[in-house]
Amino acid sequence: MRKEELPRGSEQALKVDLDWREPFEWREPAHWQEGLGNIKALAHSMLADARIHAAKMLIRNRERAQELYHWHDGLHTPPAAEHYRHTYLWDSGFCQIMLAQAAELAYKSAVHLETRLNSAPLEDRLEIVSAIKQLKDLAETFQRASVTEGFSVIKGQKANGFIPNLQYGEGTLWYEVEQFVSLDKVNKSSNYTQPPVLPLATYATYKSMVETNNPNAKLYLEEMYGSMDKFMRYFHDYRSNSLADKKIGVIEPHETGLDSLEQWDYIKPHRVERNGVDTPQEVDDRNRFADGGHFVVRLFERYLVAGGDLAKQRQLFWCNDVLINSIYFHNLQVMAKLAAELGKQDDLEFYENLANTVEQQMIDDMWQDDPDKVPMPGFYSLKDNGEPIETITVSNLMALTLPHLPEEKLKAVLNMMDEHFNVPYPLPSGSIKSPNYDPNNQEKDRLWRGPTWLNTNWYIAEHGLFMQAARQDISPKLRLRCKAWANRLTQASNELLDMNEPERRRAQSMGAKVIDIFTKIELEAHHLKEFRTGAYEHYNPHTGEGQRDKVRNFAWSWLARFMTLDEDYSQLIREIELSLSA
Repeated sequence: MRKEELPRGSEQALKVDLDWREPFEWREPAHWQEGLGNIKALAHSMLADARIHAAKMLIRNRERAQELYHWHDGLHTPPAAEHYRHTYLWDSGFCQIMLAQAAELAYKSAVHLETRLNSAPLEDRLEIVSAIKQLKDLAETFQRASVTEGFSVIKGQKANGFIPNLQYGEGTLWYEVEQFVSLDKVNKSSNYTQPPVLPLATYATYKSMVETNNPNAKLYLEEMYGSMDKFMRYFHDYRSNSLADKKIGVIEPHETGLDSLEQWDYIKPHRVERNGVDTPQEVDDRNRFADGGHFVVRLFERYLVAGGDLAKQRQLFWCNDVLINSIYFHNLQVMAKLAAELGKQDDLEFYENLANTVEQQMIDDMWQDDPDKVPMPGFYSLKDNGEPIETITVSNLMALTLPHLPEEKLKAVLNMMDEHFNVPYPLPSGSIKSPNYDPNNQEKDRLWRGPTWLNTNWYIAEHGLFMQAARQDISPKLRLRCKAWANRLTQASNELLDMNEPERRRAQSMGAKVIDIFTKIELEAHHLKEFRTGAYEHYNPHTGEGQRDKVRNFAWSWLARFMTLDEDYSQLIREIELSLSA
């Protein structure tokens, strides 16, 4: 044991010298106090909470995969049981976070009811006791699932710390090309990674265990810490630009999770020029084929030409993407917090210093304002020669997670949002001004070319905009703009889930505003069998319509239920209007 470390299991934590904003701050729902007059009704509302429902839907994905494929362990949450059944790196991270937060909510709901039980009428107490038991059982189920989610991710870790984007379960489907060219024939995993949200997810689970008085919280963190440390050091050791330049690069566009983002078109010479929403379907069909073919070529190129040689893979493709660097930075901060929790002084200093360096280098290098190189000032991803990729996509906005953005740079990012992402259901994945903007998903399986995705909404709002809105070193007007966008994303994201619930969509198709109770029961039974929910993979930014019907109950879209909405949103809007008119 290094002398700087505290003994294993010590409750003492070190001080973290970071601008740390608690990412999962507990807020007691206001209606808990308002509902003191009717404890039974409050118990019912707790069981019906949207976050509890979301976590149940994640558990249902696990159960559905077991039904379909006869899996026995059920240790990970398939993003969509029928279409995405395997373990996906950042998908699992998002699921782990939701399960952890739902576990804490269910537990604290039960405790709150217990404290009020004696004040309830005698005739209601049996029903309230039943609700308490249900909530505690749910808390245990969700927390256990959150714990196993993390372990399912690290089981595929390689000796150098690398964790693959994709770890395959039993069997192969015809379209899973990546499995056929995997470098790992034993563990059956992809040969590229994904944004490192594992530390944030682990912190969510650890905090949930602490808040629910789970005695194994510190033991869990100790079990996970070594793998997380190796993973984050993998990026530092193998993916930094150089010994001095700590920004990380990707060897494959899919490593960012933004598979077919317009940002990557510069390496796809066979794409046909588009004309925005007026693009003929035949053009998009050709682009869909060209894009998919290019991906397969890249897979085989890395497999046959580079093999497992990372240096050769870096020569084939290298890019510093804004999104993955922003998430890397944020999770370096989380690693410093976790190192402090375990009393690891050396690691704490390493991650603090690295986080500060990465943030500053992103601000210095990724900020671009030369009109000959970029369409407007902002943060841009960089090619292997250090030149900016001039496209504007949702990746550019992830710089909002940097807590020390100078005021003029923060203002520029908000201006970019106002000009390029201002739609009824933001945030579209591409600029609405781009000829490659495809909100209707005409290119079908080519993803991230226009539709709205709820994981980026969640990350930008919860870990970007709300953090910026809490800063005291920027102008009040700028803080209000950040808060307005954050609340707008929360509201729009939840509306997308609500409006795409099966009975709501059916009513719209029937030209009806409501459905009679018998039709509703019939529809619910049908959609339970078909496994339809309002959680689509992505959504049309203008109409809100869910897209890609074949992807059912898409897991991370439930993140919308865990987004923050200020209590008095209408008052906030009035304040902003007055501020902007002043």
